[in-house]
Amino acid sequence: MIRRLGHPLHQVLFNLSKYKLNGDKALYFFKDNSKIASWGLACNRMKHSLNHFQTLINRFKNLDKRKFIFGVFASSLDWDKERIPDSDILKYSAEMSLIMFLKDKRDACLGKSEDSCKCTVCSSTDSEWQSFMDKDNIIVWRREDANHRGEKLYCYKLYGTFDDVTAIDFLEAQVDLDYRLSWDNHAVQLQLLDSEPSTNSDVIYWETKWPTLFSNRDYVFMRRYRIDEERNLLFLVNQNTTHPSKPEVPSKQRVGEYWSYMVIKPKTTFDQPGLEFSLTYFDNPGSNVPSSMMNWVTTSVMPDFLNKLRLAAQGMSKRRGGAPSALRTKMVAKDRQVVVLESLRQTMYLF
Repeated sequence: MIRRLGHPLHQVLFNLSKYKLNGDKALYFFKDNSKIASWGLACNRMKHSLNHFQTLINRFKNLDKRKFIFGVFASSLDWDKERIPDSDILKYSAEMSLIMFLKDKRDACLGKSEDSCKCTVCSSTDSEWQSFMDKDNIIVWRREDANHRGEKLYCYKLYGTFDDVTAIDFLEAQVDLDYRLSWDNHAVQLQLLDSEPSTNSDVIYWETKWPTLFSNRDYVFMRRYRIDEERNLLFLVNQNTTHPSKPEVPSKQRVGEYWSYMVIKPKTTFDQPGLEFSLTYFDNPGSNVPSSMMNWVTTSVMPDFLNKLRLAAQGMSKRRGGAPSALRTKMVAKDRQVVVLESLRQTMYLF
C-alpha cells in the first residue's frame, strides 16, 4: 500500500486508499485539492491515472481492515517459510517442451492402445500421461496421482491456444478476484486472506458451486504468480494451505489436497494478442464422489471455465479503462512494503 512519506501527493493518495472511489468520483476529490490542481494536470489524464491506481489498491480491499496499520498491511504469516519458493515456479520453465512431447505422442499413437504401443515416444520419459480428451481446441491428458495409486484419482494436464487475447490479460483475469466473481459462475466466494505483494504471493479462500445433492467445496490455498521477462513466460502456481481465519465448517467440504500450475507463453510479447498455455492440476474432492463426477468436471466444467476465461481476458482492457495492466507495473519493495510511486510517475507524469 501507499506509505505516508510527507509529500502532499502521498497524503492525498493515502486518504484516497481509504475509500472505494471510482475514477469519476476520485477526479472531483483531486480537483478540490489545491496543491494537486495547481500542477495543472489535464482532467482526463488524471481520470485514467486514478483508474489505474484503483486497480492497484483493489488487491487489498477484501482484507480484514484490522490488519492495516497506517496504510501498511500487517500479515500474520511468516512469508519466508510460507510463500511458494522461486524454485517451485521455475521448475515448470520447460513445460511447453513437455507439451510438444505429449502432442507428438498423441499424434503418433492416435487410435492405438497406449498399453500395447511400442513406439519410441510412448517408451520415453513421462509416458504416464495418457490422452484423455480433445474438445473445443483444448487437449487434455491425465495420469494417476502418485499418492493415490489404485484410487482412480488423477492429475490432469490441459493445453490450449488463443489468438485473440494477450498473455497478460489472460493472467490478470484470473488473479483479479472481484472480476473473476463476475464471470466465473462456479465461484461462490473468492476472498483474499493474506498477501505479500512484493513477491506476488497471496492466500486465497475459494468456495465453488457443486451440483444438487453434493456439498459445495471450499479451498484455502497459497497463490503466487511470476512474470518472467527473460524466458517470455507467465507462471501461476497454487498450493493448498491453511489459515486461522477460515476453519472448516460442516456445511462445506474442505478440499485438503489441491495444487495447480499454469504456464502461459505469448506468441510474441505479453501485451500482444496470441498465446498458448498449459494448466496442470490435482484436486481430491473427498470421499463418496464417483469417478463420473470428476470426469464431468474435466470434460465439461474445465473447458467451459477456459472459454469464459478467454472472454473475460478480452474484456480486461476495457475494465482497466485502457490503462496498462497493474501486473506489469514496476513496484519497489522496501521493508516488504509496496511503494507504487514508480507506477504513478509513469501514468500521471507528476515528477
